[in-house]
Amino acid sequence: MGWVELGPADAGEIYAVVGAIEAADDSPLRTSLEEIERFFDPALAWRAIGVRASDSSLLAVGMARIVRSGGEVRLFGGVHPDARGEGIGKLLAAEQVKSARAIGGSSAIVHVDGANAGLAELLAREGFELSHEYVQLRKSVASFPRFDVPPHMKIVPLTEDLDEDVLRFYNAVQTKSGGEPSARGDWQAEHAAIDRTWSFVALDVRGDRPRVAAYVVCERYDEEWEALGWSEGYLAEVVLGEEHRGINLVSVLLRQTIDAVKEVGVSYVGVDVPEGDYLLSTFLDRGFERMGVTRVYVNRF
Repeated sequence: MGWVELGPADAGEIYAVVGAIEAADDSPLRTSLEEIERFFDPALAWRAIGVRASDSSLLAVGMARIVRSGGEVRLFGGVHPDARGEGIGKLLAAEQVKSARAIGGSSAIVHVDGANAGLAELLAREGFELSHEYVQLRKSVASFPRFDVPPHMKIVPLTEDLDEDVLRFYNAVQTKSGGEPSARGDWQAEHAAIDRTWSFVALDVRGDRPRVAAYVVCERYDEEWEALGWSEGYLAEVVLGEEHRGINLVSVLLRQTIDAVKEVGVSYVGVDVPEGDYLLSTFLDRGFERMGVTRVYVNRF
């Protein structure tokens, strides 16, 4: 069985295969055609491969793209339901690791739903190890407590002119906690689905120049709502500076986002929080409910 290289012209076919996989797995997530098309960003390093049947239809797709300047490669794809049970999945996992290396990656990561034990076992056989877990949380926007904005804080929408300040703040928090910083292009690509009317920044206005103290990035994936059975804003990033803990700043921002989401008729907000993260208790205290877990597997080269 041979692999074929795929590119932007194959986005429609890839979308169809991914959609069939998600439907067969009853996944709550639905990948849009726009997301597939954005994968082929010429500014980023990527490789897409596939297996074609004798009639040239796609049986499997594998997509690898560097998502951070440090060489972290995110893997994505799978085998069409009609072609499962033929050993293609194992071959695909091995080929995806080759793709990650080929585009200059230093590690490959795969996000796995906690219920997908089969994929976790397959990845383990290919040298992947469990890196960390995210707790999947969700909350109705019907109600949320109101918190006073601290007198030295100002809440503003996350407009494009604040992106540089927000990214600088994000990188400072990441570096302090031992995480990986992000380049501007990487950060913007990660948040291509941001809804800026749902995203807010808390600015500390003491001193000569306002400083970012916390922020929320809320993203919108309308294409997933039918599969979910409800409408939802996704809290992709909720970041708080350590010096501003203890003043309910995240709760203030969450109220802003929830009010904005509720105003346009969306029913829920969801978020994935690292297990053990200092903000997990805040979400639970504010009425978010545990819905599941996402496990992140990594293969370091």
